[in-house]
Amino acid sequence: MTQSDGLMARFGRLANRMQARRSSRARPATGFVSQPEPRTIGLFARGKQLVAGNVLFNGTLIEADGRILWDIRVPDAGFADEAHGFAWLDD
Repeated sequence: MTQSDGLMARFGRLANRMQARRSSRARPATGFVSQPEPRTIGLFARGKQLVAGNVLFNGTLIEADGRILWDIRVPDAGFADEAHGFAWLDD
């Protein structure tokens, strides 16, 4: 049994070396074939509100006062879930 495990491990290492050599000869990617579309367009007013420092998640409005989103004290779990959902990036 150990001999077959050794043989399979040896075969795996050989296959990995062959694939690494093959991939080193491939041409590197020069760019994207297509650009992914955003999930939604977002809301202009909400984006302006976020830029101004007023964070409204899960019905709770917090004024950031120059702090970044991750430095704000989280009032409840719903606020944290919405912040970590990143749907606000579309705004």
